[in-house]
Amino acid sequence: MALWWTLPVGADLHYEPKMDGHRLVMWRTAQTVRLQTRSGRDVTPQWLDLALAGMQLPRA
Repeated sequence: MALWWTLPVGADLHYEPKMDGHRLVMWRTAQTVRLQTRSGRDVTPQWLDLALAGMQLPRA
């Protein structure tokens, strides 16, 4: 399947294209992870499994 978009490239970028479902941004700092919707709503408590997995990502 051919992709019709160009994905950004960078050493500090980690992402997965959204094909269906929820759209979130994960903010990883030295101490925490925060999951945020496009509207800016914090949904970290609803997606704790993703937040815990995010703690394994490289620190900012």
